[in-house]
Amino acid sequence: MKQLLDKILASELTPNQYILLYCLMNGINKNLNFNPAIERKSLKAKGFLSEHGDLTSKCNILEDKDPLDPFYHKDRETEEKALTHQAARLSQLFPLLLPNGRYGRSASMKLVKDRLKAFLRLYTYDWDIIFEATASYVDRCRAGNFAYMKPVHNFILKDDEESTLALECEIVENGKKHQSFSRTI
Repeated sequence: MKQLLDKILASELTPNQYILLYCLMNGINKNLNFNPAIERKSLKAKGFLSEHGDLTSKCNILEDKDPLDPFYHKDRETEEKALTHQAARLSQLFPLLLPNGRYGRSASMKLVKDRLKAFLRLYTYDWDIIFEATASYVDRCRAGNFAYMKPVHNFILKDDEESTLALECEIVENGKKHQSFSRTI
């Protein structure tokens, strides 16, 4: 515990900033008991995150793993394979072709994976919430005969827009929290 405290103090981070960085570095998607947006802003100012929210080389001082360890790279490969698998599962929830002739799925799985990776850096929803929120969005669009539906990569994250996936995840989370208060009229 003392080593952890020394690491936090040496890096001039608050405990919340350290926890957020740890989650980002290790691909952990948990709902945190603080506002990650505020901490991200501070981490950008301190140089731990780039303007786009990517981890910088300054985060290397927090890394517990030795990059010379052969298992270090294996863990990264495993994470990439898992992300590729989850991106494919998410994409499969969308129809291939919409009634208006546009594609619901992206032609590039790399684009879907890159957007999902960026989404996971910004938000801390777990996979169950992500998939439930995506299924809810697709079902709602299906009920409206797909009159307006974003392609999967833009649904996940689009430049200069709030993530539709994040909004859907918030709806799912709030729905679960407030289910006991709902009633049928």
